[in-house]
Amino acid sequence: MRVTQQRSNTMIAQAFSLVKEWAGVGVMFSMMLLAIFVCLWCLCRIRKSQKSQAAMLVQAFAAVEAGQSPQAWLSMLTDK
Repeated sequence: MRVTQQRSNTMIAQAFSLVKEWAGVGVMFSMMLLAIFVCLWCLCRIRKSQKSQAAMLVQAFAAVEAGQSPQAWLSMLTDK
C-alpha cells in the first residue's frame, strides 16, 4: 500500500511539473506573438507616416516649380 501511494504521489508531482513547464512555454509563445504584433503595428504606422510626408514633399516641390512658397506644405511636416 505504501509503495503504491508513494508512486502515485511521484506521478502526480511529475505531471504537475510537466503542466507548469508547458504553461511556461505557452506564456513565452504568447509574449513573443504580442511582441511581433506590436512591431508590425509600429512598422505600419511608420510606413503610413513616411507616405504622407513624401506626398507633402512632392506638393512642396510642385509649389516651388509653380513659383509659390512651399512653406505651407513644409509646415505640415513639422506639425506631425
